[in-house]
Amino acid sequence: MPEIRPDLSDENRCISVHWNLPVQCVLPSSHRENWHEAWHPESGNRLRYRRSFGNFATEDLHHSEWHDLQIPPPGGFCNEHYPNVPGARCRSQYGHGWSHQVVFEGCRYSWNTAIPKHLTVDQLTRDVQQLRGMLVAAHSRIAELEAASEPQYFGICFTNVRGHRLVNGHCLYCGKSAEEATS
Repeated sequence: MPEIRPDLSDENRCISVHWNLPVQCVLPSSHRENWHEAWHPESGNRLRYRRSFGNFATEDLHHSEWHDLQIPPPGGFCNEHYPNVPGARCRSQYGHGWSHQVVFEGCRYSWNTAIPKHLTVDQLTRDVQQLRGMLVAAHSRIAELEAASEPQYFGICFTNVRGHRLVNGHCLYCGKSAEEATS
């Protein structure tokens, strides 16, 4: 699938794009919520999506309720089974770690992966290297997006000692516009 790139021509629009659907957030660039919103390209329904701490979720609004679309994150879902509850599987991104969670039939389940017998140092080392690679890839993607939008640092921002960090004309930390940040 080709990479989905944000449209940077509208400085007042959030630059977050969905990892699978060809949509970009329609909220203002200063919005602070974890959920991003757009319109589903096929159904036209209102859509919201988030990706935070390994939890990827996409929901659409129909019949006045949000419904999970089960769109897999990059790399797929973990899918580890919750013990003794058929159908309850971890919905976090594959490779996220040892702690799992799912909301299944209205109940929230969380559990840790059982430590396999005869676990070797080599297996643990491979796990750590895989997670480190995912972290580096995520930070590289963030750096690419920031480079594409030419962030600037200046002024005083009480939420960040380094000053305002401007992307698309607004501070990422406090939401002030460039004009407000420089006055």
